Amino acid sequence: MLRAAEFDNVVVMRTVSKLGLAGIRLGYMAGRPDWIMQFDKVRPPYNH
Repeated sequence: MLRAAEFDNVVVMRTVSKLGLAGIRLGYMAGRPDWIMQFDKVRPPYNH
């Protein structure tokens, strides 16, 4: 995560399914705001 800001074309996505929480589908994504907006265009409406 610390070096992700050095690159323009990197998005970091992580989930906590390894912690036994796969049923709730909890995770996060970090990256440039313009890339995040593009991902939001294809995210299902119930995923907020």
